[in-house]
Amino acid sequence: MTSTPQEVAAAPPAYQDLPALVPIATAATILGIPASSLYRYADDGTIAAERIGRRVYILKTGISRWFDAQGADA
Repeated sequence: MTSTPQEVAAAPPAYQDLPALVPIATAATILGIPASSLYRYADDGTIAAERIGRRVYILKTGISRWFDAQGADA
């Protein structure tokens, strides 16, 4: 089965291809949670994040820790 161009474009990047600082929208797609929740988690320290100016980025390591924690809770 082959992927359509839309499916390829919609697929989140592989973890190893992520930059050190991941934009909220990209991180929300990868984590499967709403961006609004991700902003809240970044603000309260639930997930590692950095603010640069007015923009918030999720640390690549924060995404990895998120998946590790979710696996531990299962």
